[in-house]
Amino acid sequence: MNRVREFHLATDQPVNVPFDIETFRFRGRLMIEEARELIEAIHDVRYMPNDSEMKQETLAHVMKEMADVVYVIYGTCIAFGWDFETAFDRICKNNMDKTVNVRKDSVTGKILKPAGYKPPNLRDIVV
Repeated sequence: MNRVREFHLATDQPVNVPFDIETFRFRGRLMIEEARELIEAIHDVRYMPNDSEMKQETLAHVMKEMADVVYVIYGTCIAFGWDFETAFDRICKNNMDKTVNVRKDSVTGKILKPAGYKPPNLRDIVV
């Protein structure tokens, strides 16, 4: 995240500013744009040729778009002074609650939340 913070400082982007809706809307548009580009790259995998070099290029494009999404998300946290690392740590720990009596959706294969599941509290991070 330090490199994203350096970028924000070098380009006069907000760092640790109070939350405001206009900045959030701007950041939200960036996230949507990057997510769309990732989705498009993922769809391109369907048409990926067997050619090894083209396959590598297609997958490298997916990786680039995934990194762009994370970069913009980090930037949003930096703008508002939100502690992404703590939030992510809480999400990881919370997901481990799903490892007891694992149940998967029979159609999607997605891990289902157990009975009594409670989402992590992140309210203290977004102040």
